[in-house]
Amino acid sequence: MPRANETQKAERLNRARKLLQQVDQLADAVAPLAQDCSISPRQARRYLQQAQGLARLTSYWCQSNAGQSEQWPRNRPDKPRR
Repeated sequence: MPRANETQKAERLNRARKLLQQVDQLADAVAPLAQDCSISPRQARRYLQQAQGLARLTSYWCQSNAGQSEQWPRNRPDKPRR
C-alpha cells in the first residue's frame, strides 16, 4: 500500500481529532478511525496520538496568547525556524 499524501494525512488527523472529542479514552477511538480510514489499528493509534499533541499545542497557544499579538512564545522548543 502506498504512503498517504499530505491531503490524506490532514483528513485523517482531522478525523482523529473529532473522534477524540467524542470518546473518553484514546483506545476507544482506535477501531473507528482504523475502519473509517482503511488503515491498521497501529496507524490509527499514531494518528490519534499526533492529534492529541496538536490539541495540546493549540490549547497552549490559546491560553498563552489571550489578548496578545500573534507571536510564537520564545521559550517554546518547537518554535518555527527562520
